Amino acid sequence: TMDTFIADTIGSTTRFRSLELAATGNPRDSNSRRSSSVINPAEGSPLAFYTRLFGPEFKDPNAADFVPDPAVMVRQSVLSAVSDQRQAIVAGLGAADKARMDQYFTSVRQLEQQLALQLQKPAPLEACVKPGEPSWKETKENTQIDVVVANHKLMAGLMAQALACDQTRVFNMVFGDATSSLRKAGSTVTHHQLTHEEPIDEKLGYQPEATFFVEQIMTGFLTMLQALDSVKEGDGTLLDHTLLLAHSECSYAKIHSLETLPMFIAGRAGGKIKTGIHVDGNGDSVTRVGLTIQQALGLPLNKWGTGSMETNKTVGEIMA
Repeated sequence: TMDTFIADTIGSTTRFRSLELAATGNPRDSNSRRSSSVINPAEGSPLAFYTRLFGPEFKDPNAADFVPDPAVMVRQSVLSAVSDQRQAIVAGLGAADKARMDQYFTSVRQLEQQLALQLQKPAPLEACVKPGEPSWKETKENTQIDVVVANHKLMAGLMAQALACDQTRVFNMVFGDATSSLRKAGSTVTHHQLTHEEPIDEKLGYQPEATFFVEQIMTGFLTMLQALDSVKEGDGTLLDHTLLLAHSECSYAKIHSLETLPMFIAGRAGGKIKTGIHVDGNGDSVTRVGLTIQQALGLPLNKWGTGSMETNKTVGEIMA
C-alpha cells in the first residue's frame, strides 16, 4: 500500500516509521500492507497506544536532560549481530523464501535505525506536549458504534500529539472494518446488513438507518481533523502541515459499486495542496489520487498503479 512507500521516504528519521490504529480494537483491521501477504497490524487499544507512545521509552524533546536507555543499546547490538549473518542465512534459499527473508531483514534494518534514533537527543519541538497519565479503562475488540466513536476520539488526540512530538510522520486510522460490522448498542444488525436489506425511504430517497452509520464515520473524520487543527505549529496548525486521505470501501454500498468512489483529502501538506476544491474524476482511475499524494509528499514518482489502474496523471487542480 502507498503508505509504506511514503513511510520509507519520510519516516526513516522518526521513532516509529508509521503507526496503524483501529478504533474497533481488532489488530487485523488495517489497510496497511508491506506486501499482499504481510499486513501491518493495527493498535486497537487507546491505553496501549498511549503506553507505546508516551511510556518509559518516550524521550521528551523539550526536556533539559537526556540519558540514553542502556536497554536500547543492548537491543541495538543484538539486532546488528543478526544482520551480520544475513548472507549466510539466505545463501541456500529459493527465490520465494529469499523474498520473505528480505522483508524480514528490511524490518530489522528499520528497527535498528529507530533504535539508533533513541540513542540521540531529539531536537526541541515547541508543539510537543506529553499528555497526562490516562484514566481510561482497557478496551477489547468491539464494533458497537458508541465504543468505536469513543476509542477513535482518544486515538485521534494521541495521534495529534504523536505527530507534534515527531514520533511518526505517517499513520493509518481505521474507523470501521472493511465490511462495516458497526452496530448500535443492543442490536446484532450491522451497518453492512443495513446497506443491503434496509429499504430506501420513499420520502427521504435513502436508507436512514444505514446513513446513520455513515454520519458517525464522517463525524469521526471531523474529529481527527479537529485534533490536528487544535495543535499550533509554526505559522499554522498541525493540520496545515499534514496531508490526510479518507475513503470508503465502495460508493453505493447496496450493490458494492466502485464507480464514483468518494475520496477526501484534507490538510495543506505544508502549502503543497490547495483545499476547498471538489474535483469530478470523470471515471478516471482513483490511483490519480494516490499519485498526487505521493508526489506532494516528495516521492520521485511519475506514474503509479498496476495494469489498467496505472496512471501518470495527477489531480492537478489541487496542486499548489
